[in-house]
Parts: sequence; C-alpha cells; structure tokens
Amino acid sequence: MYKFLLVDSDHDALFYYGRTLLRKFPQAELIECRTAEAALRRALDRSLSGIVCHRAGEVGAEDLIPLLRQRQPETPIIWVGAGVPRVAAREIGADRFLPFEEWLMVGTLMSELVGVAPTATAEWVQAPAQPSAALRAGFGAAR
Repeated sequence: MYKFLLVDSDHDALFYYGRTLLRKFPQAELIECRTAEAALRRALDRSLSGIVCHRAGEVGAEDLIPLLRQRQPETPIIWVGAGVPRVAAREIGADRFLPFEEWLMVGTLMSELVGVAPTATAEWVQAPAQPSAALRAGFGAAR
C-alpha cells in the first residue's frame, strides 16, 4: 500500500493534492501536515512512498524540503509552488517542481516518480464499441 505525506498550511490545497493522488492510488494512506514541525516528525516514517510539499505556515518549501530530504533520502518529493522557482528543484532536494495551478497533475507526476502505472478508475474505463460474441450469445439465451 502507498503512503503519502502532504504538506501545506492551506486546508483546501491538502484536499486537492489528496484527491488527485487517490485517483491514481485509490488505496493510499494520506498524511496531512499543516506545520513544519508535524511534517518533519512524520517524515521519520520510513514507509512513505512520496511527499508533496508546498509550504507549512511561515516555512516555505525552499527551506522545508532540504530537511525532509535528510529524513527521506530516497523518497520522491514533489515541490508545489507559485510562479517560477528561484532555484532548481534538485538543488533543494525535490525531484520535481510543479506550479500550483497544475495541482491536478500531482497524482500523474507521483505515478511517474514511484515507477508505477496509474490505476484506472471508473471514469476512465470505456465500454467496447460492440458487445462481444459471448455477451451477444448470452442475451440471445435469455429470450
């Protein structure tokens, strides 16, 4: 099972990140942190699959991500931010930078980073254009 740490002081942003992650990882456990202290404490958990970090109170991602990376040297970290970053994501320890307005891509990007194919959900499943021969035969038997 996947376990993701979501860090943002904004409740709505945590909801957005969680929602898009659950579309790709329906059985995932989500850990939401609004403060840097809580995030750093939860980052000691070695079973984390990934981290999504924007900001935590007065602590911005540029300061928080290096500390998270110290605790999670191998775990993928997505840095969510506004505008153009002043430094490259890798320079502060993040695997990727994602502009906040592209939050819908959190799940897709995390799928790429953890190396798994995304799980299809009901809204992406398409019915075949023509019913199969077996299905048609079954309908004929019911008449």
